[in-house]
Amino acid sequence: PILTCMWVQSALWAGLGTFLQIFVLWSLNSIAGELENPFGEDINDLPAQAMQQEMNKRLLLLIRPSTQRTARLSEKASLEEEIAPDGRSLGSL
Repeated sequence: PILTCMWVQSALWAGLGTFLQIFVLWSLNSIAGELENPFGEDINDLPAQAMQQEMNKRLLLLIRPSTQRTARLSEKASLEEEIAPDGRSLGSL
């Protein structure tokens, strides 16, 4: 407030400038508080329990026997791509 009084001539502008400075600082403090603790019970917090359950499902999927198979190339696969007369790719046969 003291510096604001030196920068402006009117008490009204000094009060308004001081209010804006304090408002911005408190807003930044509030935002920083939310960023420090994103896993709480507020409306805008991240759903930590749901995220952990989804991660557990994906990890369990990795240890299934069906996901342990190694991919192989089929005997019928073509290693060359066929090109149409107009230049388009017809894919492999």
